[in-house]
Amino acid sequence: MGGFLNNMKLILKIAGALFLLFGASFSANAAVINFDMLAGGPIYEGELVTTQYSDVGAIFIDSYSGGAHANNILTSMMSGSSAPNVLWVDQGSGVSTGQYLEIEFSKKVNSFSAIFGTSLSANITFNAYSGATLLGTQSLIGGTLIGGVRSGEISFSSLVDITSVRMYSNPVGTDTSFNFSIDNVTISAVPVPAAVWLLGSGLIGLLGVARKRKSGLKGS
Repeated sequence: MGGFLNNMKLILKIAGALFLLFGASFSANAAVINFDMLAGGPIYEGELVTTQYSDVGAIFIDSYSGGAHANNILTSMMSGSSAPNVLWVDQGSGVSTGQYLEIEFSKKVNSFSAIFGTSLSANITFNAYSGATLLGTQSLIGGTLIGGVRSGEISFSSLVDITSVRMYSNPVGTDTSFNFSIDNVTISAVPVPAAVWLLGSGLIGLLGVARKRKSGLKGS
């Protein structure tokens, strides 16, 4: 029995090493969208962002007619953003309600993060979906204040594939849509490699053998 337990310990150590190895190799699947290669400009004048990042599987859709634009004015006011551009999202500046920015994913996505910036008195709400199913939601107020912009970071992970996310901003205590900005959108997929599945199956089999041996010893 002692030899069997030692073998089990060895197998578990190998399993842990494989998980670390595969986790490191698959972290390279992350894509960072920072809008810095686009033609930035002041409010409304930067490049309209829609399908420019379809090669990494991300489509940007602003439900408000003003659209989402590459902006090079707000970058210095958002802690953690990268120069020269952020994505400024027109939401009607308080003249409308129910507006949002949607990002749709055509490739496998399990984790999402982004830097965000809102006006001084506004929060940002983030919803993640798998099809029509809501996977999770966050409502945040930025912890860093620079020049009238509150900034912070959204981070969300899911075992279920994320097919789209929606973000919107409201002055605290209202449902009025308000403009906001995002940057350094990071999306990643962490598939479980076949070798790990096989290893897991083998461990389950060995655990079954251990139970049978234990039962046999009790019965003798």
